[in-house]
Formats: sequence, structure tokens, C-alpha cells
Amino acid sequence: MLVLRLMLFTTLLAYSAIAKAQSLTYCIDPNWAPYEYIEAEQHKGISAYYLKRISELTNLQLTFLKTDSWQESLSAIENGHCDITPLLNYSESRAKTISFSKPYFYAPNVIFAHYQHQLVAGLSKVSDESIGVVKGYRLVDYLKGHYPEADLVQVNSELDGLTRVNNQKLDLFVSSFYAANYLIHQHNLTNMRIVGIAEVKDQLRFGVRHAHKDLIPRLNASIEKLSHEDHHKAFIMLEPVKVITQTNYSLAWEIAAIGSLLLVILASRHYYSLKQRKALARKNSALERLHRALEKKNKQLEELAVKDHLTQLHNRSYLSGKVAECINSKKRYKTECCLLLIDIDDFKQFNDSYGHQIGDDVLVTLARTLELCARETDFTARWGGEEFVIICPETNLHDALHLANRFREALATAEHACADPITCSIGIAELGYDDSQESWFTSADNALYRAKGSGKDKVSIASD
Repeated sequence: MLVLRLMLFTTLLAYSAIAKAQSLTYCIDPNWAPYEYIEAEQHKGISAYYLKRISELTNLQLTFLKTDSWQESLSAIENGHCDITPLLNYSESRAKTISFSKPYFYAPNVIFAHYQHQLVAGLSKVSDESIGVVKGYRLVDYLKGHYPEADLVQVNSELDGLTRVNNQKLDLFVSSFYAANYLIHQHNLTNMRIVGIAEVKDQLRFGVRHAHKDLIPRLNASIEKLSHEDHHKAFIMLEPVKVITQTNYSLAWEIAAIGSLLLVILASRHYYSLKQRKALARKNSALERLHRALEKKNKQLEELAVKDHLTQLHNRSYLSGKVAECINSKKRYKTECCLLLIDIDDFKQFNDSYGHQIGDDVLVTLARTLELCARETDFTARWGGEEFVIICPETNLHDALHLANRFREALATAEHACADPITCSIGIAELGYDDSQESWFTSADNALYRAKGSGKDKVSIASD
């Protein structure tokens, strides 16, 4: 009898929890197309699609709370009127009131400027220029924390920032590539281009008010169940909207009737003007094609300048700039920073035994595992050959060691085309106050050498 009562009590608790979950509300950024926006009082965009799939997988029934701005949505979460928001980045300030799921959608952030502006090799190279970012976005905290001396201009929306750049009222604007691309096409903002890639990328996830943080495991489990087809359907929504105008033919006929009275007198001039317009139209069309081709080439050149062609990680040149930033931050603010130097064990055997194609697959597998394990604030790069690097700002040796071991464990279970396991040795060095780039990397390299000598698949920490 006691057992039956306990079972009944447990069942009632479960039904109570479900009922509670079904009464939750959610809010969004109403002006962040194509990610999420409000149209005809309805939630639209990528987050609407993902929210529907997650609701199906978790049996959650959520009520949409309409807001007029992202700032209003954040306030609604803080004061308890909104329980969940489906698509946002992690930040330390938000973590005070919000619990986060694992990320499920990744997107780059880029730097926009007027088309006459020269290319920018990252935000660290910007000086004496205004940098726009949307008020309330995670990028505000990031730029204030990493570039405190930057001339930061907070705008009301992404369209506001892009319009200012287009009209040369703002030097630079940092924004999500997909959202900005959507607005540029929709509003025909033709006087701008991408001039650089911001090092911080969007890792979007669910945010839940702390009072309902028990939902996080359910959300994470449902995120794991999302299929490749689910993500493909979401990416289709990133295509920019094509604005089509419809000609008012009745008005055209009225104008034609009036204009016909003057047609005889102005026939010769009209004919000459028509030829001129056609020639101009052909030139404009050719210029537009050239403009699109140049934009494509600019994008390719920007990626080639900072990315390794095989692994798509940042290259050595890009990382050198980040190392200089970390050294300056150490001298100025005495912040902690650690370097992980990673080398694949016995990499030559993969090439000799299986061929260079399998060797390349091993390098790509390690790179993807590195991206999965690295934190949002870390910088990852291929240093050369089979050597890789993680720079961990504001990180002590204990946390760096934890990251290194987590990466080794993930690499041991990563799927790849080779039958032999992939292992690596890791050397860790903490940035000293008087360190240069050369001395810092020498310390990490010495630690890596000790890890290799101790049996490989090991982690070694550099001595002071």
C-alpha cells in the first residue's frame, strides 16, 4: 500500500512539473531578421522554426510574449514576465539572471564599412574610428571588455547601424553576417562592404530564467536530437528577401495618353534619349556584376588572409595579432592568460602508412574537435604542420589544464577515417608579466617536449 502511495505521489509531482512548464512564456528580439522578428503579431524567423522543433521534442507549450525591442525583452526576463528566450549569446552579465543551454546555431560576426574604406585586419587594428554596435547586444560587453579605449557607438537596431555606415555617419559597424546581409538586400544599402572579420562569433542558444533552470537538461537533450535536415531547413531561411515592385499600369496608360500629344514634336529627342538610357543601363548592369564579383573576391581574400585553407582555423599570422593583444593586456591590466601548444603524436606514421589524404583527415578531425572544446573567448589556430594553438584569455593554469584534458578525451572518441587512434601531446604555459611572444611560446614548447618524452598523449605545464 505504501509503495502505491509513493508511486501516486511521484506521478502527481511529474504532472505538476509538466503543468508548470506549459504555463511558461517566451520573448524574442523583435527586430533581428532573419534570426527572429515579429510579423503580423506573429513570431517569425529561424528561432521560430527551432522553437517549434524543440517544443515538439520536449513537450513544452510556450506562450509568446510580444515586446517592442530587445532591451524590453531582456527587462522582461529580469523582472520575471518572460521565462525563456530561444536565441541569444552567452555573456557573464546575462548569466546573473539567465541559465544557458548548449549552443545549437553558429554564425560569424563581421565588420562593415563604406565601400571606400580599406580592409581591416580585425578589431585590434582599429584606432580613432567609431565602432557601432546594437544597444543591449552581447557585443557591447565584449567590445567594452576587450577594447575599452574604442570609440563605441550604441545604435538602436542593426538597420540603424547599417544605414549610418551606408550614409558615412559611422565609420564601422560590427554585426552578425546573416542578419546584416538580410537587411542590406532588403533595404538596398549599396554603399557598403565587409572590410574585416570580428574575432568573436555568435554561438546562439536557449536562455532560461534562473527560476526554471531545471529545464536546461531537457533543452540540451532535445538539441542533441536535432537532425542535419533540421539545421538545413533553418539555413534556407538565411537567404535574403528579394524586394519586387509592381508597376501601376493604369497610371502608366494615363501618362502615355497625355504624353502622346508631345510625342510628334519630341520624337527625335526621345529616340536619342532612349539610346542613351539603354547604353547607360547596360553599363550599370555590367558595373553591378563587377561589383558583385569584387565583393565575392573581397570575401575570399579576407578569409585567405586569416584562415588556414585545410582546417579553416585561424592561421599563424592572425594568431600573432591576438598574442600581442594578450601581452598588452597582461602589462596593462595584469590579467591571466594561458597558451596551449598541441602536437599530434606520431603524425608522420599516418602519412606514411595511409597516405596524405588520411593525414589531412586527421588534421581536420583535430581542428573540428578543437573548435568544439574551445570556449567562446578562446582563440584557436593551426600553428604549422601538425601543431595547433589555443590562446585562453583570463584563464589560470588550473582551468587551462582542465581544458587540455577535456580536449584529449574528446579527441580519443572523435570519428575519423583512420583505424588508428589519434592522440596528442600538450604543453601549457602561463603568460608572465615580462614575457614576449617568443619567450611565451618557448615555455610552451619546452612543456610540450616534456609531454612527448613522458609517453605522449600527455599534458605538461611549463615551470616559471
